[in-house]
Amino acid sequence: MIAGAAGSLTEMGFGYIGVVGWICALLSGFVSSSKARCLMILMLGALGTAMGLGIFKTASGMLPGLGLAPPLRFLVVVAVAGTGLGALALGGVIQGSVDQRRVGYWLVTGAVVIAAIGVMIHIHERPLYEAAASRAAQERALWLGLGTCAAVLAVGLCYRFRTLPSSRALVNTLALLAATELLVQGMRLYRAYPTSSLFPDTPLLSFLGKQPGPFRVVGDGLAAFPNLNVFAGLEDVRTHDPIERREYVELLDMTCGYAPSAYIKTLRDLDAPALDFLNVRFLISGPGGQPPGPKWRLVYEGSDGNVFENAQVLPRIYVPASMVVVEAEAGTHSSPLMAKRLRPLLASYFRKGQFAEEAIVASSSKGSLQPGVIDQRNLRLAVSSLKESTNELRLRTRSPVGASRVVLVASIVQDGGWYAEDESSSHIDLCFVNGPFLGIVVPPGDHEIRLVYRPPGLRPGVTVSFVAACVIALIAWRRRT
Repeated sequence: MIAGAAGSLTEMGFGYIGVVGWICALLSGFVSSSKARCLMILMLGALGTAMGLGIFKTASGMLPGLGLAPPLRFLVVVAVAGTGLGALALGGVIQGSVDQRRVGYWLVTGAVVIAAIGVMIHIHERPLYEAAASRAAQERALWLGLGTCAAVLAVGLCYRFRTLPSSRALVNTLALLAATELLVQGMRLYRAYPTSSLFPDTPLLSFLGKQPGPFRVVGDGLAAFPNLNVFAGLEDVRTHDPIERREYVELLDMTCGYAPSAYIKTLRDLDAPALDFLNVRFLISGPGGQPPGPKWRLVYEGSDGNVFENAQVLPRIYVPASMVVVEAEAGTHSSPLMAKRLRPLLASYFRKGQFAEEAIVASSSKGSLQPGVIDQRNLRLAVSSLKESTNELRLRTRSPVGASRVVLVASIVQDGGWYAEDESSSHIDLCFVNGPFLGIVVPPGDHEIRLVYRPPGLRPGVTVSFVAACVIALIAWRRRT
């Protein structure tokens, strides 16, 4: 809520281990061990990376994979290393390797210093708290921290003057204080509410929920931002962290303006013809939003946003009037139509926007589709009873016996995980259409086709995991015997 803040409450809290935890972590300066030094290096490195300091940011960016993580995520390492340091310090107290008077002085000093820092920060930031109408909440948080510091100070004095019976009593008391503070902090930030209150229904969502499906939506800017659409039960063509299909994102960028390198991506062209093909029936905007083009009609207007309906939207699965079959080597997990030499053809195709008239299909490696133009106008294929569920889709097709095969176009990404069968469990050929999307080669006659999705690599992964579990069980059994 505060302008210029580094991140949300959740991520800013990743590195917080409590006032007691930080005092105990600083107490580890009395512990001389390689473990303490390693944890201190980890904590300082992660803290410097989270703060965006040059040398730390450069070093973390050179680490494979970790360089892609948002800087604030490194606060998790700060918390893990800080708790380890605190545990080492308290272990030294119990073992008697640290002088009792020094421990008492340090607890008192640490409590006073942290309390002073908290007060100074609060005074310095108070204008920002007042501007965000959060001064009262910040003051309650400050008093909680000051109260904890006062309790640690009292415990330190008691330990210094031998009022506490033993070092173990000191550790138990500090652990109880730390648990109490973190419990109160957690209750303040994450209160217990009914799950129905987490993402409550709104008039806009209620309106969309009553519309016949299947259909997809898209938001203007950050409206209905992915992955929030999941809680509303809506399918969005946009994607977000953590998993994205590269070919799909590249196609969106090529047709609608969707920067692949951006962490929070938005569509630049909400009137792009590609959205018709992608089954985008509704556009969601904030209150007072305007339609991006003449094909969008206002169907809902309210204080929670506006909804526009696309007059040119295509069904999720449809029969194009003709097909342009291009010669390509079909890959297992990638679309041959996204090859570099075919991208100009795809770009021109999506600009024209004549999806119902024509589709671009990759030639089948099995020879069922040969390069050329195939006219499907007179093949009289009827599609009905389309039903979707998680990782499964069913539909009925009907065409005259003896007719040629017909290719159905589905605006569903094919990454190698989809397979199809008919009512007799006979295999149905699949192909790539319009880039990375799914094409269904339907044989003549009446069929009930079942499409099932299994993530590529699932079976090999299960096999490897099963073999590894068997090896571990065998090793454990042999050691016991």
